[in-house]
Amino acid sequence: MADFKEVVKASYSGNYSNDVFLQWKLKLKKTKLALSKWSREQFGDIFKQLLIREEIVKVKGKLFEQDPTIANRVVLQQAHVEYKLYLHYNEEFWRQKASIH
Repeated sequence: MADFKEVVKASYSGNYSNDVFLQWKLKLKKTKLALSKWSREQFGDIFKQLLIREEIVKVKGKLFEQDPTIANRVVLQQAHVEYKLYLHYNEEFWRQKASIH
């Protein structure tokens, strides 16, 4: 799977027009489409994944409450880490969306 820089480099290369502004616009459009596809492949539906991770944290939290062992604490902490990761992706999505407008 290509990384972010490879996707940008591959999609931004090429000449599409003699008009500099039109070429720039076309390159940005192509790069946006390529990055959208890459993001879906890399991270999936971040909104759906965030909801799933939130539910997992609830379930693991109840399990830990019922049986507060070290193993269950580790499982709960891992669930929190994954939830926070998708929370970060969600926040970044909205931050980027706000900076575009």
